[in-house]
Amino acid sequence: MYAIEGNAEAAAKARSEVAARGFQGRIEVIEGHSTRVDLPQRVDLLVHEILGEVASIEGAAHVLRDARARLLAPPPLPGVRTSIPAWAASFICPCELPDADYWSCPPRPRPRPRPRPRPLQHARSCSPATAPAPRGADPAGPGARAGQRSRSP
Repeated sequence: MYAIEGNAEAAAKARSEVAARGFQGRIEVIEGHSTRVDLPQRVDLLVHEILGEVASIEGAAHVLRDARARLLAPPPLPGVRTSIPAWAASFICPCELPDADYWSCPPRPRPRPRPRPRPLQHARSCSPATAPAPRGADPAGPGARAGQRSRSP
């Protein structure tokens, strides 16, 4: 098993952990970037770190293509997965965040214009002859019997 680590300090720590746990003959820690190192033999499985907050943000597609081409043995059967994780996907991705001033006073929606009030014709301003009868009032006038109209003097 080969462990490739690009950070020198992390590679040294990994070597000491491998030795402390008794895996020196089974795990070999190789310092360097995977696109620049060669392995003593091709491997059957690539196990790599999580790809970042957004899939391929760290250039993982390029790195994994290179590792498959140079470091990985051909799969034993078609469709056999040879990488863990086998795939990654981003479902949403922020494009740009506003600066701190934006959040201190966020924009407010523009108020809708109020509809213009329609001119009303009030009963006081109408002459008695043109004033509309109140709703539910008898059109014949107060005190009139059904079928009779009130007479004007």
